Amino acid sequence: MLQQRQSALVHLVVQNVIPMSILHTSSTAGLIPGIVATLIIGVGAWAITSVLCIRDMRKGAHFEYGDMPSVPEFDGDKKPNFFIALLPMIVVFILFAFVKLDISIALSAGIIVALVLMGRFVKYAGLPEGTKRGGKILATVNEGAMTSAGALFNISVISGFAAVVAATTAFQTMAGSIVNLPIHPILIVVVAIVILVALTSSPPAGMTIILPILASALLAGGSATNAGILTPEMIHRVATIASVSFETLPFNGMIVIILSMTKLSHKEGYMPMFLISCILPLIAAIVAALMYIVAPSLS
Repeated sequence: MLQQRQSALVHLVVQNVIPMSILHTSSTAGLIPGIVATLIIGVGAWAITSVLCIRDMRKGAHFEYGDMPSVPEFDGDKKPNFFIALLPMIVVFILFAFVKLDISIALSAGIIVALVLMGRFVKYAGLPEGTKRGGKILATVNEGAMTSAGALFNISVISGFAAVVAATTAFQTMAGSIVNLPIHPILIVVVAIVILVALTSSPPAGMTIILPILASALLAGGSATNAGILTPEMIHRVATIASVSFETLPFNGMIVIILSMTKLSHKEGYMPMFLISCILPLIAAIVAALMYIVAPSLS
């Protein structure tokens, strides 16, 4: 969950990619506010987790694995070097964030590097004994392709849902009211993103729906009364940070699954999630917005 919050900075998560296609910005747009927001979320999450753990340990609480499926042990003595294992991710990050290659090309390059470096460590369950390395790698790639089909379907559904919602009269009325709020336009971005993400329980859906409207209303030549103050980079970074705030409300699918797997009720397990995944990103988004208000040149 914390990994998603780190989209505040330069990350390959979809929340950082969607604004790039809509606003025509780079992955490093709003770098300084992004770094500050990441520090707020990271340090804040560490502090909250530490305080809650210490409090519960003093009450005699301890970790219980329960009847959840056990983590499979690594088979054999061959393990990739830690730093070598990081290389595929580093390659993707550099190609995407700094070389400015398309995300699909960057990810493909990372996959190729992973296959070259990690191929000899692959052990695919269910294959006949004696299967050669190439067969194991091919089986692993096939499984990855099959798994990605679900993600592609979800993205397609989100895009269709966004188009339908954006076409409704009620949404157009609500969006018009939001973009003309009597506050600084960068705070309008925060409010709009938070509301849409809370309603859809999906940052990609919320951003896909509202970002085109925010861009057409708030950028230079826009329809809002305070248009022209913001740059695409400002909207990109603040929207990315704000999008991971009210995503994890109690009815979010990920929250329901985690609590179900850990055999916890919402009363028992949701509050730490809410503090870390909703409140901290919201604070970070507001801080980033205030940074732009005080120092617009940070864009």
